[in-house]
Amino acid sequence: MTITIRPAQHDDAHDIMDIAVDSNMFLPEELTGVGEMLDTWLDNAAEPGHEWIVLDDNGTIKGAAYYAIETMADNVWNVFFIAVKAEQRRCGVASQMITFIEQAVKDRGGRIVLIETSSNAQFEPARQCYLKLNFTHEGTIRQFYGDTEDKMVFWKSLAG
Repeated sequence: MTITIRPAQHDDAHDIMDIAVDSNMFLPEELTGVGEMLDTWLDNAAEPGHEWIVLDDNGTIKGAAYYAIETMADNVWNVFFIAVKAEQRRCGVASQMITFIEQAVKDRGGRIVLIETSSNAQFEPARQCYLKLNFTHEGTIRQFYGDTEDKMVFWKSLAG
């Protein structure tokens, strides 16, 4: 069995979007935005410092992530999208991708990684994953996604 984390390719686009849709974590307009970000990156039109990766297990895409440098900050990177195939959740796929991202960011001189997520109950497993990977719940922006849905920001320093 060969598991690799690698840059996304055009052939991965359908699998990435299937994973995003099947996650039931994104509204239709958010899925449109995911598709646009992915297409922009695959067409080599994204700003420098934007990366799409997949976890590929012998040709099967089990997860995908999109991360980018924050242009208005000092070597801070943000994981804007991470999703795992439903049957692969809680099997370490997200942890492997986040660990990969942390090392890639550190190799580029990055100091901090942020992950933002929703306060909705369906995101609790993701929040627990981030805490297990030594991210700190740095803050909450109330009603960011709607009257009853907050944005939760997780922070991790790569120093040390």
